[in-house]
Amino acid sequence: MPHREPDTSTSGAEPRQSRAYDLRARLISAAIMVPVALLCLGLGQAPFALLVAVGAVLILREWIRMVNGTQSVAAVVAGGIAILVAMATVFFGLTGIAFGILAAGALCVAALAPVRRIWAAAGVFYAGLPAVALVHLRGLEYGLAAVVFLFVVVWSTDVAAYGGGRAIGGPKLWPSVSPKKTWAGFVSGLLGAGLAGLLVAWLVGPDARYGAGWGVIFFFAIMISFFGQMGDLFESFMKRHYGVKDSGTLIPGHGGAMDRLDSIITAASFAALVAIAFGLPRVFEPYYWSVAQ
Repeated sequence: MPHREPDTSTSGAEPRQSRAYDLRARLISAAIMVPVALLCLGLGQAPFALLVAVGAVLILREWIRMVNGTQSVAAVVAGGIAILVAMATVFFGLTGIAFGILAAGALCVAALAPVRRIWAAAGVFYAGLPAVALVHLRGLEYGLAAVVFLFVVVWSTDVAAYGGGRAIGGPKLWPSVSPKKTWAGFVSGLLGAGLAGLLVAWLVGPDARYGAGWGVIFFFAIMISFFGQMGDLFESFMKRHYGVKDSGTLIPGHGGAMDRLDSIITAASFAALVAIAFGLPRVFEPYYWSVAQ
């Protein structure tokens, strides 16, 4: 009886369809989110903080629903209020107080969540820390340049990792959590972020670089990229652990706020920590149209 080769036409088509779907999701989310983010960012600290607040509450809502398997309105409201108050303290230059407010909000969420109280409470920090971080970064003396640098590095990581992974392929990064990601894509993302960071730093001028040399800027961009990719993997791990495909339905058929902002969450937190550690000066200008600010 002649041996028949297995029909791989269907199995080969499925990965292609999956890649096309993933690319379409990225393009749709970018077309919606990038112009809105850049508009609010350019208008000043207050409009940008408002946008960040909306994103943070959406992330908290999706987190609590994911870990609890159901929505707890009381927990979301309590955590959301804590995040908004924490952001307000940072907005007025009281960053240190913000962490205590987030901790108090986490305790309230733990008391109100129906199940998995500790994990639900962790969502206040998951959503609140990047919100506090972004408000802090936008309030820097050259906050506009700082946040543009962050966004461009994270977006470049995504593009370079996707392109490098597609073109090179090879061993998977963490197949049990994110079967599409490869080591080639991971390294491509780091290198693409480093080059993008150098370009932005050159464009914004020496003052906005705070005296950092090109090697330091390249390394800083790579570290932002690293933490961003770790945030992406962490969100994939959480979805796998709780058995959900998407964190939400912010963009119908293409996922929620966590799916679209997972890299920004960790990258922004790291960047703000560096800014705080080096004592970069902040200013209070709710509406400011200067390119420097």
